[in-house]
Amino acid sequence: METVIPPQQTIKATPHKASSVDVISALLILLWIYAALSKLTDYDEARRQMLNQVFPVHVAEILTWLVPATELVLAACLTWKPLQLPGLIASLVLLITFSLYIAITMSNAFGRTPCSCGGIIKHLGYWQHLAFNLFFAALSAIAIVFTIKSGGQKGTSGRKEEP
Repeated sequence: METVIPPQQTIKATPHKASSVDVISALLILLWIYAALSKLTDYDEARRQMLNQVFPVHVAEILTWLVPATELVLAACLTWKPLQLPGLIASLVLLITFSLYIAITMSNAFGRTPCSCGGIIKHLGYWQHLAFNLFFAALSAIAIVFTIKSGGQKGTSGRKEEP
């Protein structure tokens, strides 16, 4: 015999989780748009900072465009419900990647600590920047869990649609 969850339980939990996912997505959209625009509006400075990283010059040249382009694509994915979950997962991966790079840099593995942060983030120290990234990574992970537990991308409210 199949166990059926009473509708009241589903209705109570799902809208809260769905609205939390929407708020987290909105925060990530703002983060990605701000990060990308701060790099693109001051391209010469962003390029100079990227060339100051430990990457070979040809990699840094590619990353100068690839990073802000990726940030804008992620922001776009997060605005469209069918791509919201992949956008959240990609956001988590990118934030963890950035965090790992910061942690490796802080460990003096490269012999120096290059900074390539733009906008207001350039005023943060490495520990603050790491905490900032990990905070947004945690938000991404929470939104992923809520999305998966509420039935993924089915419908706009996060609830599974009736057959």
